[in-house]
Amino acid sequence: MFELFLFINPIGLYCYDVEQQLRKAEDELEITTSVHYLPILTTQTMSSDISRRRCASQMLSKPTAYSLIAENVLHDFHAIKMAYGNKKARRFLYTIQGILADDGLSFQDGLPRKIAESLGIDWASVELLRSSKYIEDSLADDLKLADQWQIRKTPSTVIFNEANDDSGILLEGKFEYADLTDIFTQKSQATWQDQYPVRRLRLI
Repeated sequence: MFELFLFINPIGLYCYDVEQQLRKAEDELEITTSVHYLPILTTQTMSSDISRRRCASQMLSKPTAYSLIAENVLHDFHAIKMAYGNKKARRFLYTIQGILADDGLSFQDGLPRKIAESLGIDWASVELLRSSKYIEDSLADDLKLADQWQIRKTPSTVIFNEANDDSGILLEGKFEYADLTDIFTQKSQATWQDQYPVRRLRLI
């Protein structure tokens, strides 16, 4: 089984692309994976996403307003995760990212609630949890792990193969689908490492 740690901007453009690649690989290769979503926000990750969207000729709200959207979605994700588990939290985040993928201005007030309720989530319970100590602790834990593994960019994907040792491979940014399938099908890591920048990590 493969264990993946996916460090993402909760509304990041490239983050949505990476998640699509992972879902495709899971389905087509019929592999067993355990995916941990770790949405993180820093000034650097937000600036990078804004630059990517502008390069893609997308219109955006003011940076401060766009960053606030990301922060609110981040808290929504953790509240849903606490109340309903990883699966629904992951679906919630993926749906929002899909809507924003082609248009950074497509976020409207009430969109998170609409998506949540379509997934059978009670929005009132989410709002009660958003400011809880658990949420703050969960956010801090994710940032701590990102710091331990020296994660500086989003998306960053860390992949562990439980059949081998406890070392992992870090993929920064977007990657080609073929690169991902090479890892999952255990093709020569030496050849792959000669061509692509990766770091070896150790599970802490």
